[in-house]
Amino acid sequence: MDISSYLLMGLALAAGAVVKGATGMGLPLVALPVLTTVFGLQHAVGLMVIPLIVTNARQVWRFRREARSERMAFLPLFLVAGVAGIVLGVWLLATLPERLLVLTLGIILIAYVVLRLFNPHFALSGRAAKGSARWRGQEVAFCKAPPAFPPRSG
Repeated sequence: MDISSYLLMGLALAAGAVVKGATGMGLPLVALPVLTTVFGLQHAVGLMVIPLIVTNARQVWRFRREARSERMAFLPLFLVAGVAGIVLGVWLLATLPERLLVLTLGIILIAYVVLRLFNPHFALSGRAAKGSARWRGQEVAFCKAPPAFPPRSG
């Protein structure tokens, strides 16, 4: 890798970190498309692992007292589904053609941006969040993205 690749990687991660710092999500949303363009999807996902672990571990630590709250009842199923999604995602990343994976990533990102543009305050109710924990955990782990629809408080 040359210096421009390192610079671009640093800028993409920095921009994603700024968005995550401001909104609590967004590192993969910003950085992954840039990194994919420069390094290819498999390498981009690999590059995202460490910053995602660090930033999400920080959030888990910061909100650890909330783990037992009623609002977080969906969390155990979400985590189990997330592990299944990681296994499935790694397998798909290793076996499917990169072109198909990049197309899928693009569709997911566009759908997410459209949803947020037309309904920026969208949130699932606690019941809907619990009911969707299984597929959301798999989707989040597969896409390496933070949950897009946090449960509503109250």
